[in-house]
Amino acid sequence: MAEGDRDGNGQSRVLHSVRGRRRVYLVVVVVAVASISVSFVSTALGGWAPILHWSCSAEGQPLHLTQEYVPAVLVNSPYGGRAWGNGTLPANYPGVWNGPPPVGVTEVAFGTGAIEGEALGAFFAVNVSIEGLQNATDWGPGANTRCTQSVVVTIAPPLVTTEAGGGLLGPNNTTDSSESSYAWIFQGTSDQLPSAYFDNAFAVSNSPLISTCGGGSKSLNMTLSSYLDVQFPAGLRGVSSTVPFVISVSESYHYWFPSDFGAWQVDNLSAPGGPGGGWAFSYSPCP
Repeated sequence: MAEGDRDGNGQSRVLHSVRGRRRVYLVVVVVAVASISVSFVSTALGGWAPILHWSCSAEGQPLHLTQEYVPAVLVNSPYGGRAWGNGTLPANYPGVWNGPPPVGVTEVAFGTGAIEGEALGAFFAVNVSIEGLQNATDWGPGANTRCTQSVVVTIAPPLVTTEAGGGLLGPNNTTDSSESSYAWIFQGTSDQLPSAYFDNAFAVSNSPLISTCGGGSKSLNMTLSSYLDVQFPAGLRGVSSTVPFVISVSESYHYWFPSDFGAWQVDNLSAPGGPGGGWAFSYSPCP
């Protein structure tokens, strides 16, 4: 102010006033940046955000698969022996019943048997929808709903309810280690097609050895699993891949091993971290 008084024209007052506005403007900018930073933190941590929030939405067009065959049960028979398996699903499970199930029918069981080291499965058809998901940030207040997975898979009844058997491994195999990851449905006909992918092969011995060397035959009944892992082929984001899906199904098995015949290593596919289902085998003769 003293300098303005010296000049006598008010110039110093004008300059001082402009500097004052600049200081106010800078304070506003700092406050705004701080608010946005807090909003980003709130968004990242979850819950509700006041300015910017996460959302999860579909990415592109969904992929549709029709009449895709999935297993209800997969059965490996021990070399020299026999096996039978049942897969039981709720009667209203997609693809299990043609339309609403009759009154009083609550479950449907699919079964198949195998002998002499072969592997077979019982399958049913479903329609599959696969959608890619992506996270996005949206302006405005809202709850944070980030994607918990990159894709979502839903199944629905097919146009035609169909059940079929499928071969995984032929007879006279001493090990299931080379078993296919899919089955051919209607094999040998003009309508043959591959099933969804799965893992039913022998990989590691994780259960007690079964031996009948020097002894009688053995017969085992058990309920092993409440699920089967499958994978559907998909081409999302321009990349060919598979996407996982879990079939909720109760799996029960019967295994028979002939007397004084050999020893079988067992891979319990329903052990923690496994794909679900029954047993896979690797055989060795008696010494």
